[in-house]
Amino acid sequence: MRYILDTHALLWIRSNDPRLSREKWEERLFDPKTEVLVSIASFWEMSLKRSLGKLEFPGSIASYAHGVQEKLGFELLHIELSHLEQLEALDFHHHDPFDRLIIAQAIQRNAICISRDQQWHNYPVQVEW
Repeated sequence: MRYILDTHALLWIRSNDPRLSREKWEERLFDPKTEVLVSIASFWEMSLKRSLGKLEFPGSIASYAHGVQEKLGFELLHIELSHLEQLEALDFHHHDPFDRLIIAQAIQRNAICISRDQQWHNYPVQVEW
């Protein structure tokens, strides 16, 4: 199984936020046979929100990303040209550029999206919450 996380899902998993039930997801996301992807777009979005004072977390964005890899075992998904080509082909059901890029990556990687954003259901991806 392959999952890709929306930025809010990543933040909530990392902080044990009750808005994303760890009980519900722990068995699936932390199964050694499961591949969990986190887009570099999420860290880009987090950096932007942090610089605007809308998000706080300790340490640098790089240390946060390394923690996601090392502590959670998730894979960082870099932005590739094929993702951008997929992005160009998407309809504009959603106008958030970070979400649109993550959706394009999900399509390219055939990943199940973990997001509570209802707009994601308008795209040809499987979305779970």
